[in-house]
Amino acid sequence: MVNTANISHPSNAIDWLPAILFLFLAVSLAACSDSVGPAPVDDFISAEYVLFSAQSPALEYLREEQGSVEQHILRFSSGTITDHRLNAAGDPIGETQLTYDVSSGALRLIGCGPGSIFHVPTNMRFEDRITTTPGPEVRAECWLTLDAGTILAGDANGGLYRYRMESNEWTGENVPWDSRVTAMDLDSTASPRQLYVATATDGVFTKTEGDSNWLSLNAPAGFVADVDADIDGTVFAVIDKQLYVRRAPSYDWAPFSIPSIAGGVNRISILQVSSSESILFIARESGGLAQVYLLSSHPQFYMIVRYNSESMIDVRSSPNSPYAAVVAANPPVVYVAPQGMDLWAVVPVTISDPLTAICQSDRSGTVLIGSENGVSRFDGSPTQQSGLQGEHVLSLHYGPDGAFYCGTRSGTYRSANDGINWTRIDRGSVIVRETTGLTLLPQTCSVGSSWDAGSMIIDGNGPLLLTGRVLEHFDELILPDAQGRFDDVLVVRYARELPDGSRVDGAYFWTAYYARARGLVYIEESMTGDVHASVRHLVP
Repeated sequence: MVNTANISHPSNAIDWLPAILFLFLAVSLAACSDSVGPAPVDDFISAEYVLFSAQSPALEYLREEQGSVEQHILRFSSGTITDHRLNAAGDPIGETQLTYDVSSGALRLIGCGPGSIFHVPTNMRFEDRITTTPGPEVRAECWLTLDAGTILAGDANGGLYRYRMESNEWTGENVPWDSRVTAMDLDSTASPRQLYVATATDGVFTKTEGDSNWLSLNAPAGFVADVDADIDGTVFAVIDKQLYVRRAPSYDWAPFSIPSIAGGVNRISILQVSSSESILFIARESGGLAQVYLLSSHPQFYMIVRYNSESMIDVRSSPNSPYAAVVAANPPVVYVAPQGMDLWAVVPVTISDPLTAICQSDRSGTVLIGSENGVSRFDGSPTQQSGLQGEHVLSLHYGPDGAFYCGTRSGTYRSANDGINWTRIDRGSVIVRETTGLTLLPQTCSVGSSWDAGSMIIDGNGPLLLTGRVLEHFDELILPDAQGRFDDVLVVRYARELPDGSRVDGAYFWTAYYARARGLVYIEESMTGDVHASVRHLVP
């Protein structure tokens, strides 16, 4: 005689006892007469009983709770389950996103709640674990302010990081390029805003704010040193020291239309002065600084502000700062435009090391100058050393929080007092919130096996440990009313247990039935020891 099981869940246990006895007899006779294959070995492999994968067909289940019926349709993608819920009439009433994770052979289901196939009462939830991990080492080569609390940083190794200033948290972005990010810009005139990224050798990329997919703009091959966006979706880029422009309606890249200033370019910066007018600053390798007046992104006239043997290595413009633009050149010299763009002044510098970057404050007259040996500050007085001595500066940025940010070859720093003092902000501890879930089965198990199935928060108290335990193995399971017949079934209970392995009386618990090669076929939800609801697999 083989083991058998009969599952029923009427509301009154006394009324259905004779029916169960009759059904038990019927199943026993059937089990004795039908061959169900060889008896399984003592150790069971969970992967043969829990079948959740992107290759699985959509699975349908029916949940019954005290006369109320709800249908669940599970659809699978890589690592994700979408649990669609429908009412008795077949109308959609919601969906829950679940994820499944295989760790050390154990399968864990994450996202279970009041609307999922493993129903969790509203007063219960799986614990969120808070951990700290070492933050990434970031050597920011360029920066971009996204909003009042977030900055993007392009790392010298090719990564792109989102930095949240309030929490000092770095988050790596998924990107389709391999080379390092050299420049970024945000077109605020577009709705939604458009983000542009220049990479050293992989070209120029863009995406709409809020979108996760990057689009290559098919820029000409070469080293992309800078990118800047103007109105009407026009984009300028410096590629192999040549200035290119991409504008509507063709959106093809073309050399800048003024050849005499389009070559030997190091950096560019665009200052918007009205809804249709802009100033394009072109920092040239040996030809000084060109200044071009743009009307609807088209050049109208230009002038050479400085024309000598100096190499203009960086130029930054700002509509909110005391200086419309600031420029750094080598041999070390700094230029500022204090009144519009027609008058420029030379800032005497006492720096002997080659300059690498320049930036200015929106709130004061402070200009920070990066070199191969630290940061210097100009605030109306002669320039002076301003921290990070010995550091090779890669980039400088003025953040929306009124602080300066500096990327160096060894790491990333922040100064809240105009560059006087600096604090390293990368490589710190990052707080990670991990959503936990239900561990369905360990990699292998046998009757009596138990494991930590999850941590629950109940009525705000916890965490309280949930134990998974294999209660029984059936050669055959027949559900009542011809609702399904399954061979080789594991019976697993998820409950709070006492030290002796017995269940905590009065606590909510689940009993799940897994059929080999079929997966989850039945769930009983029990409250205070009585079956409260049931979920059964709808056999195709």
